[in-house]
Amino acid sequence: MDTHQPEPRVISASRRTDIPAHYTPWLLRRLREGRCRYFHVFDRQWHEVDLRPEAVRAIVFWSKNLGPLLPHLDGIAGDYPFTCHLTITGHPPLLEPTAQPPEETVRQAREVARRYSPHHVLWRFDPIVITDATPLHGVVERFTRLADALAGATRICSYSFVQEYRKVNARLSALGMAFEEIPLDTQHELVLELAEIAQQREIELRACCVPAPPGGRIPQARCIDPKVLAAVGMKPGPDLKRAATRQGCGCYRSVDIGAYDTCPSGCVFCYATRGLDRAQRYRQIHDPAADSLG
Repeated sequence: MDTHQPEPRVISASRRTDIPAHYTPWLLRRLREGRCRYFHVFDRQWHEVDLRPEAVRAIVFWSKNLGPLLPHLDGIAGDYPFTCHLTITGHPPLLEPTAQPPEETVRQAREVARRYSPHHVLWRFDPIVITDATPLHGVVERFTRLADALAGATRICSYSFVQEYRKVNARLSALGMAFEEIPLDTQHELVLELAEIAQQREIELRACCVPAPPGGRIPQARCIDPKVLAAVGMKPGPDLKRAATRQGCGCYRSVDIGAYDTCPSGCVFCYATRGLDRAQRYRQIHDPAADSLG
């Protein structure tokens, strides 16, 4: 097991699973005990992570439902600067079968912004999925409605288009659906319109791991962003280093403490689970006292 942790670092919780929605008791216990482990899928090793406040510069949360975590944020904020990536898409239940109504997630976003600041809320309109159930002409209407609701509660919105992984295509096929191919120039026309809508509400649209329209009007997204983290009080330390997770990624280095195949939300386009049954079985046997997920 690798236990080397030379400097305070940013913790990501988590790209791989919705920890706030499903594993808040586990997270709170890990923070109290000051350590956790995670399995690295590339080097095939377990790594131990120091979660003591002095070893963590900031925490970045990723969620579609902050409800279970909200009552505990004040306690966390006392020791750890944080930001929250909140995915709010307005997709129908066919694509996001367990997602709460977007109005509730907006309410949570506004509560975090009120209690802390708009810098603590990062909106993800992600991914954009074009099917017969989510046609292209409906994207602008959904985005406008959500941007109106989130105006003043966030300063940044990241977007992407769905990645057609084999497992994702299989899930859609099982529902009798398929992705609609959207030419790149049509994608660019769409997101330039979204960018204008966002700008009118003082929200900057950013492209996450997808080609942005030429001309530089839409910057590259940085989900782990030193400027945002500095705005929420990231603890002093050496400059964060760039650490892209895939092509087109603008992120800086962080340590993700989540695990694949553990999110039971069941989103059709999820890249982090091989099957909903597998994730639901894990959730049923999950031990909140364990030192790792997965």
